[in-house]
Amino acid sequence: MSLLELKQQLVSERGYACECCGELQIILHAHHALYHRMKGKPELDTPMNIALLCESCHANISSDFRYRFVEKQVERYGRDAFEKWMDSLSLKVKRV
Repeated sequence: MSLLELKQQLVSERGYACECCGELQIILHAHHALYHRMKGKPELDTPMNIALLCESCHANISSDFRYRFVEKQVERYGRDAFEKWMDSLSLKVKRV
């Protein structure tokens, strides 16, 4: 699935509200909230890692957003599923 297709799926599931400020937007950006996108790492293009943000929030993302996003993802998918995804990553990353 391409990133555009993933973004369309997430908009269908989550709606058109920015996941940072909550404002309804016609155009939302797919932001890799936990781990930046890397070539050859398709496991990062997943709903667990993508936040839908308005242009303003995407340009001015706050440092605490990542922690709020983790909480939201655990609420959405469950702690076990979230931790399983984190453990499946081939990257050596710092836990949040």
